[in-house]
Amino acid sequence: FVAYGGSGDDVANPTHANNSLADFMGTNQDLAGNSNGSTTLYYWTNGAPFTAKDAFDTVDQFNNPIWPMDGMYGIDEYLHYAGYGSADITQDTSFYTQLIDTQASLGFTFANYKDEIDAGRVVMIQVEGHSMFGYGYTTDGEIIFDDTWGHHNLEMTWGGSYGSMDQWGVTCFTPSGGSPVPLPSSLLLMISGLAGLAGWRVRFRQK
Repeated sequence: FVAYGGSGDDVANPTHANNSLADFMGTNQDLAGNSNGSTTLYYWTNGAPFTAKDAFDTVDQFNNPIWPMDGMYGIDEYLHYAGYGSADITQDTSFYTQLIDTQASLGFTFANYKDEIDAGRVVMIQVEGHSMFGYGYTTDGEIIFDDTWGHHNLEMTWGGSYGSMDQWGVTCFTPSGGSPVPLPSSLLLMISGLAGLAGWRVRFRQK
């Protein structure tokens, strides 16, 4: 990593085996089509959930498999590497990225978000260029989230923007199990609502 947005500076093969969240997500990796500081998330343009199984089964216009380039699939791989989850990733339909309803007719709605939060599942809020951790909501249509940059208990209108970054989608999953492999702080934050690893809890706020 020489400069943000740069490329062509990856370590020559053979590289080390994947052992970090960024490794599995393809972050900064030329082979995954990602410049320095970037990660790619795939989705269906009609708003249907793009699952880990879809990523495994789908190829691009050059007949290359999608899964090695999809950050969502990489998170699923890392969770399994860390001992969270036992299902076959190639058949996993519970792990997905989805456009929200302001972007597509079949998109993920605020009602869907509330259902996921109430059920204790992880919802990553996808805004342009960044991922954030959603863990609560208000009765007037706002989500309560952590921006994963150290700012907590933030609120944003569903489908709105944060720091000029517009919300376009979500990534949802449910980690289970556990192992001694250390999880990076960003992933600890993502799963803490389920596993209690960081003392966070689902938040509901009425206005």
